[in-house]
Amino acid sequence: MSMANNVKTLSDMTTGVVVANRARRHAELAHDLPTRSLRAHLSRLPEPAPAVVEPPLIETDTAPGFSALCQIPVRRGPIAGIAVDPRDGLVYTTNPTDNSVSVLDPVALHVRTTIPGFDEASAVAAANGRAFVATVSLSHDAVTTVDPAAVEAGADHPLASSVAGVAVDAAGRYVYVARSGRDGADVAIIDTADGRVRTLELRTRAGAAATALTLSPDGARVYVVTVDDLGGELVAIDTATRRIVGGLAFPAPLRAVAAGPDNVVYVATCDLSFGGVIDVVDARTMRVVSSIDVGGLVTDLVAGAAGDRLYVAGVDRVSVVCVATQEIIDTVTIVDQPSCLAESADGKKLFIADYDGAVTALTIASNTESLLARMMTADSDAVLDIPMLELESAGI
Repeated sequence: MSMANNVKTLSDMTTGVVVANRARRHAELAHDLPTRSLRAHLSRLPEPAPAVVEPPLIETDTAPGFSALCQIPVRRGPIAGIAVDPRDGLVYTTNPTDNSVSVLDPVALHVRTTIPGFDEASAVAAANGRAFVATVSLSHDAVTTVDPAAVEAGADHPLASSVAGVAVDAAGRYVYVARSGRDGADVAIIDTADGRVRTLELRTRAGAAATALTLSPDGARVYVVTVDDLGGELVAIDTATRRIVGGLAFPAPLRAVAAGPDNVVYVATCDLSFGGVIDVVDARTMRVVSSIDVGGLVTDLVAGAAGDRLYVAGVDRVSVVCVATQEIIDTVTIVDQPSCLAESADGKKLFIADYDGAVTALTIASNTESLLARMMTADSDAVLDIPMLELESAGI
């Protein structure tokens, strides 16, 4: 149970339960609704009642590899997207029912400002002092620029098709946008210097819709995932040549994608019948080399910058996967309905946004600290069950 439930009045709790139930239903439906239907569903959600200012979280037994810092109440309805700017560490959240973007201070852990004017804001990416947000209007979708010091939305880059995901290079020059339209899925490449938009057709199966995309850590490739009647596809794009350099079909819908170092890509396949699986893909051969069962549905997937962990958001928890052993080593349950995740610029915090309109900040222990904590809290048999590869990767 989240800390907010411990401080609400009885009236607030009643309202919160109604909102939480509707939000949880949204989380389950999000995997089967087209992008525009999802936005329409979000827009009908009522905004939660004003929250009481949250005290710092004092729980230290969140999970062996984490300790709770605080909960940041954004108070702008469900949070659809979250991103961290590697340059200054600022955290951006998109608030679709409020048509706004909030800017969070990563050190003081509070909301610096909330900027209006972002119609049905959804996906977001940030780099080099700016953020780029997917928005919707009556005439078209767009990617809108966010200046954290501004009081209103910035430059607008109109796009004809429905936006499913946004990524930006480290310089903030090129923005990559996964889109779905009548003719299938494609990637729009926006040059923020001159505003020009180039389109790259993904050549996926008929009726495919893009669901997410990500950049490799070195910025050399863009990875896009799609869904269609037969399952889904992973498409690799070379950012220098702007050509498709690989593709891989899956028998199940693909919902999220993350790229780690050493040419490794993680894709989340999930449906209501079989739950969630993370497939590990060798990007050089575009073949699945292993699979990780994570149980329930996946709402977001983030690869840690250090390359040692994978964070998986589910309907009611966040699972932490050790990359070396490909096993779940931690489970965070203090956030009832996680919607999206982001790691801080220095890799020391994990930000978990939720459908109640808050962001929970957790400190991330090193692999060594995490393993020592697990060994201290486990019985002797459990300690013996810790894989040797995991111990070696942590330097133990």
